[in-house]
Amino acid sequence: MKKAFVVISVILMLVRSNHSIAQTDRIASANSTMAANGRVYLPPDSRTEQELRKITRELSRGDIKAFDKYMAEKYIFTGLNGEVLTKAEFRKDFRPPLESLHESFDHEDFKVVEYGNTAVMSVKVNYTSEIAGQKVTQSYRATDLFMKEAAQWKLLSRHLSVIPDVKVEVTVDPAIYDSYVGQYEFAPNIIYSGLREADKLIVQAPDGTKLELLAVNDTTFYIKGQLAQITFVKDDVGKVNYVNYRLPNGQVVKIKRVK
Repeated sequence: MKKAFVVISVILMLVRSNHSIAQTDRIASANSTMAANGRVYLPPDSRTEQELRKITRELSRGDIKAFDKYMAEKYIFTGLNGEVLTKAEFRKDFRPPLESLHESFDHEDFKVVEYGNTAVMSVKVNYTSEIAGQKVTQSYRATDLFMKEAAQWKLLSRHLSVIPDVKVEVTVDPAIYDSYVGQYEFAPNIIYSGLREADKLIVQAPDGTKLELLAVNDTTFYIKGQLAQITFVKDDVGKVNYVNYRLPNGQVVKIKRVK
């Protein structure tokens, strides 16, 4: 038993070592191709990344002193709804997390690229709170631009992007896909095709790219990782003459079936 444990430990050590070497090689290769432009992909846990992580977590605590310390005077914030705020506007509405709502922010999946005295950081933010005793969660991705002034990183801008909720795919009878097979005109000379491949419903773009449509129900589908939805609309005899293409902002566009 002891011998088996030793063997397993050696295997795990070799796997970790090979992973570390491969990761280092990928970073070195990427850096070598970008060195001429001064850009550097930072390895995980680099000093710069650690500094930016620290700043990000301090800012999420809602401390106005941290805000004044780390925000550049020409700071620009772009929120989830597309609103754009200056530092003064953002500071005016600044507030610490509310204890009664049990608000908290968790950060993960940091990615940092350094370019001289500037750095770009992408991070996934998981926000949680409690409303009427119910837990509320929302995840989004923040893209931050930092600039170093007098040995101190300053946040120049932040742009937030919603991470789509994971939809629950349901199982439907693949036989219904046959009625959805056809060509749909998004614009003059821009035709998307609905295809059935075995038990899958596929949408094919004009350039030949194929993506699987996943079912919400018998008539409504989505593409993994995308916010839009496609609903096939049938007439009284069950024929599909068009689809409703629902955009992320809620707008619905009617797409005619041409074949």
